[in-house]
Amino acid sequence: LPPLSRHSSSKNIWNSFYKFYSPTDMSHLQLFCFAPGLSDLAKIRRLLHKSPSPWILKPTIGKRAIGVEIISNKKQLPNLHAADMAGKRFIMQKYITDPLLVQGRKFHMRLYMVLTSLSPLRVLIHNEGLVLFAVSNYSSDANSFADTRVHLTNSAVADRNNAQSVLNGWLLSRLWAHLVGQLGQAAVTKVQRDIDDAFIKLALSAQLESGGFEDRRSGSCFDLFGVDVLIDRYHKPHVMEVNVGPEVLSPDPSSHEANERAHQAVLKDLIPLAAKTWTPVSVKRSFKARLLQFKETHHVTECPPNTFILETDKCLTSHDIEDLWRIHRETEMLGNFRRLYPVPSTASGYTQFFHSGLDQRNYLAVKWANAFYANT
Repeated sequence: LPPLSRHSSSKNIWNSFYKFYSPTDMSHLQLFCFAPGLSDLAKIRRLLHKSPSPWILKPTIGKRAIGVEIISNKKQLPNLHAADMAGKRFIMQKYITDPLLVQGRKFHMRLYMVLTSLSPLRVLIHNEGLVLFAVSNYSSDANSFADTRVHLTNSAVADRNNAQSVLNGWLLSRLWAHLVGQLGQAAVTKVQRDIDDAFIKLALSAQLESGGFEDRRSGSCFDLFGVDVLIDRYHKPHVMEVNVGPEVLSPDPSSHEANERAHQAVLKDLIPLAAKTWTPVSVKRSFKARLLQFKETHHVTECPPNTFILETDKCLTSHDIEDLWRIHRETEMLGNFRRLYPVPSTASGYTQFFHSGLDQRNYLAVKWANAFYANT
């Protein structure tokens, strides 16, 4: 899903995100994707002159925090005309200077989102994740911006500084427990709901610019994303970036214990969920019972074989039943994943964000969720 990745079209995700929020909600998020050409550089210099507050600059393709800088004026721009800059692209984001701190340090969360289908849309999030800390205590002093130990929470920074005390990070479950004590349960619950909302809109931003989603047969594949989220001091979560194909194998489990435990938790639930090679008999039986109940409740029958019926709720085609089966099987085998979409609490509120409206397959999925997942 290219629009979800900073490795490709961040402009697309910004445009889509902007449509999903009011201008007031999005006033904090300013993002520019540019190449080191003369016209782009001129725009960036004008921006820095007009808004001298801190910005974070990073290459669109990179790892281990290499090439990431915090700048506040045009004199701090790297030499983008250098020969090794040819063909490269960069992202510049407004830097969040008031992050929520834990034990005096800045942190971000790596959360794991899975899309198992685009049509109908199905979005999952894992309840476990990883929390990474800066090496040193946070400071908003402009003189500290060049110190990656203070401002960057990438584990590679800790690696390079041999900071064993922060290498391991925390599990997400530990962070939530800590924040309940620091902020209170109500505040933490609101943060979690805001993250859920952002993740659903991230998935919806994958719609093609022409409208609708990529045509992909349901059940043929899935996408795993590592989404980096930062919380500010006002308890507002910010999506920093989305990584396609995130690392799920720790290079050195002995010195990255939290990484390894988070990765194992995700893989343990992802493999049986996505493999679809084995399904318990009880799940098959419960689907037959629910399908019968669904048909009786909604007064629909199964369409005759080899018939094509468009935009109708009078009968269920074989493709309709296959879609419902996949939703049912997935729900019964979630493990520690949690469904974000469709569930009754979310399905109706996001209809407006489908470019072409809610098509038949998504409409049917929402009806199924309303019928059986009212308490999820």
